Amino acid sequence: MEPVKASQVLGQRYVDSTMIVETRWADVTVTDYLEPAPEGITSLVRVLSGTGAARIVFAPRPDYANAPFSMEARGAELHVVGTADPIILLAPGVGFTITSDGRHATATADVELRHGPVVLNLRCGDTEPQRAEPPEENSRRAAVAHHSRRWVQALQLPAVKPSLVRRSALVLRALVHEPTGAVLAAPTTSLPEGIGGTRNWDYRYCWLRDGSMTVNALVDLGSTAEAEGFLAWLGQILAHAPGPEWLHPLYSVTGAPLSTEAIIESLPGYAGSRPVRIGNAADHQVQLDVFGPVAELIDSLSARQGSWPMPTGS
Repeated sequence: MEPVKASQVLGQRYVDSTMIVETRWADVTVTDYLEPAPEGITSLVRVLSGTGAARIVFAPRPDYANAPFSMEARGAELHVVGTADPIILLAPGVGFTITSDGRHATATADVELRHGPVVLNLRCGDTEPQRAEPPEENSRRAAVAHHSRRWVQALQLPAVKPSLVRRSALVLRALVHEPTGAVLAAPTTSLPEGIGGTRNWDYRYCWLRDGSMTVNALVDLGSTAEAEGFLAWLGQILAHAPGPEWLHPLYSVTGAPLSTEAIIESLPGYAGSRPVRIGNAADHQVQLDVFGPVAELIDSLSARQGSWPMPTGS
């Protein structure tokens, strides 16, 4: 998304005590947030507002741009067709033009924002079209903000730099995969340690060491639900392992071992930083520092709660 009238970004910020992001140009504002749904399908909501015109470009590239697909407009929805996981963009009132290069489709539209905000709702993994009109966007955003702020208000923040600690806590919590309790090290792959460098790794997995330290930091702030979820996830891994000494350093969020590390030669990488990797060969390493942070987490959680019941069979 960009303003039709070219202009520089004036600012970008998180809305206070939330993970809602606002990006401002001279006459266009974009607001982005994730909205969890009861059925387990998370929506990415993008709201365009302002007095100018905005250009929307919807160009998904599934399977790292290796999978051909087509796109169909069905009422207010754009459906990505021919991929393993369904992708649906709900965009009421937006008239898209769909083009294709023979392998990949792209939808574009220009919208006038002076007539009112435009709301885009992206859902991945859906198998059914939107069955009912969603609630007003303002109420949806308010509910997301309320949930986040209620969590923040319960934290026990230090007297030194509480605003920075609060923001850090929100980021750590956002890396928790709530359906399983695993904690991602990063939400995307191959961000370079240095622009143009080759140390670009795939961290979209849960390291037992790093995940333990992440939720332990939240325990220190008084939030224990993330630690309980993480240890329950780890308990499921242990239930299917020959023994704790056989633990891998990292797992997918489902608890499954990783696939072989590979390089995607066709992608340029962030700011031209190659290679772009998927998978992580550290899965086959022996990392002895796996166990200490897990034990420390159990100790911290037990001290915070007064006790911690061990899973049956441990």
